[in-house]
Parts: sequence; C-alpha cells; structure tokens
Amino acid sequence: MTDLPHVAAAGEGPVRPGLDGRIRHLVSIGALVALGDRHAMRTYMRVAMEAGIGTEAVRELLLQAVPYCGWPRALEGFESLGAVLEGMAGVRTGAHAGPEAGGGLSGEAYFRTVYGAKSDEVLSRMKGHHPALADWVLRHAYGEVLARPGLPPRVRECIAVGMLLVLGTQSTFLSHLRGAIAFGTTPDQLREVLSQVTLHIPEERARWAFALLDLLPEATPAAGGGVP
Repeated sequence: MTDLPHVAAAGEGPVRPGLDGRIRHLVSIGALVALGDRHAMRTYMRVAMEAGIGTEAVRELLLQAVPYCGWPRALEGFESLGAVLEGMAGVRTGAHAGPEAGGGLSGEAYFRTVYGAKSDEVLSRMKGHHPALADWVLRHAYGEVLARPGLPPRVRECIAVGMLLVLGTQSTFLSHLRGAIAFGTTPDQLREVLSQVTLHIPEERARWAFALLDLLPEATPAAGGGVP
C-alpha cells in the first residue's frame, strides 16, 4: 500500500482545486508517519521539501504525531527527517513553515471548537475512564501540542484526520472531521485530504471514511481558522 511510485504520485500528480498544496504535502507525510513506513516517509519528506515545504512545518507535524501516534512513531519520524536533511545538504528547502503559523487559542478553546456542544460530555466520559485522562488531554494534547504556534488549527486538523484514518480510530476520526470543518475546511477539501490517504489504507476503511464525511452537515467555518 505504500510502494514508492504511489508515494511520489501523491506529491507530483495533478493538483485539484480547493485544498492548499502545502496542506496536501503535510497530510501525506502525517499519514506515512502514522503508518510507520520509514522508507516511504523519507522519500516523501524529500519530495515535499524539494517542493518548498519548510523544515519547521515538518517538525511541527512530528510533534503533533506524539498524541496521535505515540512517541515511537514521532521519534521515528524525527530520525527520518534528520536523515533526509543530511542527504539534502546544500539543497534549498522551503524557507518558512509552510502554511502561515497559527497559535492564539488555549488548549481548552481548541478542544471545545473540535467537540462543540459535546465537549463537556466527552470530558466527563474521559474522566470516567481514568481521573487523569481529561486533564492530560486538555493540558498536553491540546494545550501543549495542538494549540502551539507553528501551524494553524485548520492545517493541524487536516493532518489529524489523515493520521486517524491510517490508525482506523473511527470515533476520533469523525470528531476531527467535524473539527476540521469548524476551523474552516470545506467538505470538498476534506475529500481531498481523504484521497491523499487512501493510497495507504485498506479499501474498506476508505469507504467508511468517505461515508462518514458524507453524513456530516455543511458547517459554518470558525473565524480565524483558515489559511490563505
């Protein structure tokens, strides 16, 4: 599912209107980090950086991988990035972080934008699972990672959607589809996100991903979440 011709095609094929090409590159890298295919990851990192994606954008993505994919996947991603940068010595890469830097939201505000009216219910359920879980999610996953400056929420949510689809975690995938829409991504742009990832997942999972997206109503984008 991750042979190199497909990986290269994800970055080099025809660009459909809608989703920012920089986001498309980051979504693909995030999916490969979640998948754990080191060889494909390194190849695509190089493809993306030669196309102008900045090193800091990739580093932010890899930090985001910690709460989504775990430390081992994130560390493997950083090691792969280091190898790519070493091999690209003297090759000009993107000067800035890709899509314009985000930040400005608290972790709880970010969380409540993603979960909306269900926020308190989700927090209560997490506390029921373990007393420390809700605090850890708000403080670390949202406060210290997702609400960081470096990438705007809209971009982070597209990356999250791709990672969660690779992992096959249907409930959190659906939540972050809603989060992406709340931060300004359109359903058509999300279809492009899903299309970037379907190269790397089973066909059955791709079908339910598109089916879940089609069930979501059109949402009014949250102010300030977009990327020019």
